[in-house]
Amino acid sequence: MADCMGCDEEIAWETDECPHCGLEAPVERRWYVESYEPLINELRESGQNILLVKKMWEAYYESLMLEDAVMVGELRRSTADLFQEIEFHEGFVFLLVHDATDHQHFFCIPGGPRRAYLYAVEIGREDLELYVMEAFDGFNKSGPPEDLAERKAQLLKKVEDGELEIYEFPHLESDMWDDHPSLNQI
Repeated sequence: MADCMGCDEEIAWETDECPHCGLEAPVERRWYVESYEPLINELRESGQNILLVKKMWEAYYESLMLEDAVMVGELRRSTADLFQEIEFHEGFVFLLVHDATDHQHFFCIPGGPRRAYLYAVEIGREDLELYVMEAFDGFNKSGPPEDLAERKAQLLKKVEDGELEIYEFPHLESDMWDDHPSLNQI
């Protein structure tokens, strides 16, 4: 048995249309188990990290399009863990920020905002540190938290002086990491 993504009623795993709400392909996780799970497990076991990142991101993006809340959470956490493990810094920070700012499915990753900031500081990436600050200042109507206001001013001064470039992430797409230079260095 499974749950319908539309109405949360219990339905059979093989159901192609929910008898309760009429949603097509209604079974949570089924699309993932049938379309992605075997390949992702194979890529993980064989250590093909670049292909694994691409395939996990593709599945994650699809979970957003299907609005499968169960898989959004599971894939966000497992993809973030993978990104951190293989030191794909840009992907990890982006995913933590995306998790905390996604209005539909947010805070699937515990402590994401602070974790993103501390990670950027830990790896010495001022461009990512500033990205995290900028991403969350929109939510902090009074500006950056008091303990970070001076640091943000320092980073912005570096940008103004041409010592630091603002990091530009690709648009949120299923293939956004396919040609990313950092991914190819893993």
